[in-house]
Amino acid sequence: MIKNTELTYGSVAKWLHWITALLFLLAYIFVYYLVWFVDHDDRQTYSFVQSFHKAIGFSVLIFFFLRVYWRAVNPKPKLPDHMPWCN
Repeated sequence: MIKNTELTYGSVAKWLHWITALLFLLAYIFVYYLVWFVDHDDRQTYSFVQSFHKAIGFSVLIFFFLRVYWRAVNPKPKLPDHMPWCN
């Protein structure tokens, strides 16, 4: 099932979620690699890792907007009966 139903999220919503999470984790790894392991005097390596971090961050932004759009045009699954809505 591609679209969301009243019971579950569809495959597109799940894939968008996990791709965004993976890209976010990769951006996080690249920035920590940049801070802890790359010498700031080595401009070539620093620029290379920084450009990867920026490209992944831009991809996260694109997938974020795709997820927001997909959520807006698809129904949200209802909570199970044993999970009351919190105010």
